[in-house]
Amino acid sequence: MDGISNYIIAETIIKQGLAVSLGLGVFGLCAWLVKHIAINLTKAIDKLADRMEDHEKEAAMRSNYIRKEHEQMIDTLGRINGYKG
Repeated sequence: MDGISNYIIAETIIKQGLAVSLGLGVFGLCAWLVKHIAINLTKAIDKLADRMEDHEKEAAMRSNYIRKEHEQMIDTLGRINGYKG
């Protein structure tokens, strides 16, 4: 092998190494992005689930209050919105 052949082989190896390094770098960046997006989505879903649970508790409290209020109205008036108890 002469000097030119060695140069071409070395240049090819360097280019392939650079391509592999860039490919691994892009893959690493994509993996990092996916991981952080998944973490943020998980946090958002957890926050949403907590808020829905809070809403259900508040709705149950309001429902109980309204039910008691209606029972008192039925006891006092003997009716509510046309309904006679």
